[in-house]
Amino acid sequence: MTQLDTTFVPTPPAGTSTDREPAATTGWLALDVESFYAEHFALLDSGEIGAWAETFHARATFAGASGVVTGREAIAQETTRRWDRRNAEGIRHRHLPTALRVHQVGTYVHTRQYVLVVEASAAAAPAVHVSSVCEDVLERVDGRWTVRNRTVYVDGVNPA
Repeated sequence: MTQLDTTFVPTPPAGTSTDREPAATTGWLALDVESFYAEHFALLDSGEIGAWAETFHARATFAGASGVVTGREAIAQETTRRWDRRNAEGIRHRHLPTALRVHQVGTYVHTRQYVLVVEASAAAAPAVHVSSVCEDVLERVDGRWTVRNRTVYVDGVNPA
């Protein structure tokens, strides 16, 4: 993988009037956001932490069971530290987002989805490592989606 392309904005089929059909608009927005997340998690899972971090706003916050990290650079550093530790142990993670809900509020998009993290290694069969709820606030910056704020609720640790 190389650079994340978040400039793709699907266009409704000919004859669809999205300004009179809110459900159609929401559907196309959800498809666009789902495409963003597919690339976002693929970058993370393949270890392209720098490119993945670029999908966060420069002043993003990332809150989870371990605390709050603020700023794209700090998010990249913390994620690199964790990636390097797992990689040294031969462990791979795969993020599987599902049940995406999208709600537009002005220029922001609020999302909520379940994310399963599957852990795999040569020593063990793949298994669910984490079951979580991920809530984001997305913002378009220079024509591409960025994560402005993320909160991850881990089932059994800090449930939503």
